[in-house]
Amino acid sequence: MPVLAVFPFAGVAANRWNRLRLLQASQALTALNTILMATLLASDRLGLTALIVLIAVQGTLTAAVQPSRFRWSNSWCRATI
Repeated sequence: MPVLAVFPFAGVAANRWNRLRLLQASQALTALNTILMATLLASDRLGLTALIVLIAVQGTLTAAVQPSRFRWSNSWCRATI
């Protein structure tokens, strides 16, 4: 579901803003999400609700950065036919 809600806005952002900065910001937020999940797991506070929320955040981040990845990879990998 996050893909359907976020993907159109992410495509606009990929066209208007610096794609490399968007990718870097996404990677940083993904790392923070992973650190939070690991911390909650290590402290035995990772419940089902927290797990669902963290997975939804991760899915939203992935959906938000996907158009930037597509555009960025196309910029350095051009097909020659």
